[in-house]
Amino acid sequence: MIPSPAQQLIDKIKKLCAEERQKIAELNRHLGPGLKTQLREASSKLDNVEQLFLDPKILAEDRNPGQWTRWLNAANKVFALAVSHRERVEKLQNTYGPDAKSF
Repeated sequence: MIPSPAQQLIDKIKKLCAEERQKIAELNRHLGPGLKTQLREASSKLDNVEQLFLDPKILAEDRNPGQWTRWLNAANKVFALAVSHRERVEKLQNTYGPDAKSF
């Protein structure tokens, strides 16, 4: 059974992942092939959050409150890497244009 505070955080992370996927999809529509390749890393990190941390089978594992805190903090860190990577691609787009090939 997932404790209520942990479930609230899980729900928040899932919502943030969905919102971040929308941002990535929108950005992807405006990029050339070189930056699209770079942007895939952000999507990959979101895949990691959803598959490695939020998969129902994994969430069904028994954990004490401290373990839940560490587990979900790790999920948040990977999520933050995804956001950071998307932001980096946005910065490259703004600096070099959507068709940047090397930077």
